[in-house]
Amino acid sequence: MCCDETPLRVGPKEPKPGRKKADKYLLVACTQWWTHYQVGDRDLATFTAFVVKDLTASVVVHDRYQNYDSAGLGTLVHQLCCAHLLRDLDGAAEVYPDAVWPKRISDAPRALIHETNVAREQNRPGIDPQVKAKLLYNLHHGVLVGL
Repeated sequence: MCCDETPLRVGPKEPKPGRKKADKYLLVACTQWWTHYQVGDRDLATFTAFVVKDLTASVVVHDRYQNYDSAGLGTLVHQLCCAHLLRDLDGAAEVYPDAVWPKRISDAPRALIHETNVAREQNRPGIDPQVKAKLLYNLHHGVLVGL
């Protein structure tokens, strides 16, 4: 289940006391077959009222926002959003232009995503194990270089 929250300009023009903006957030949870929307704040109360806590059998893909890790949502299986991670690695490559690790790390998930899409298009059950092993090796060694 993919989750995200994005600001919306709804509600009063004046923010509530203690807030800088009067924005609300649109929270979205979706799968291949289903989408759930909820308007609220980006606080824990809104997150606990959101559908995420009821879907404990799902893998929750998100952007690392702290509320996804709250015990108030129950025990969830997490996957960090690859688009967010790749954007962070692109940023690291700009900050450290001479470093090899940002590109090496980001190349592996991009290739894994590509290989997954190819396997899906060809009705294969998964990525070729040797290709997968090579890409994971590159990923792990990129992380080691970065560390």
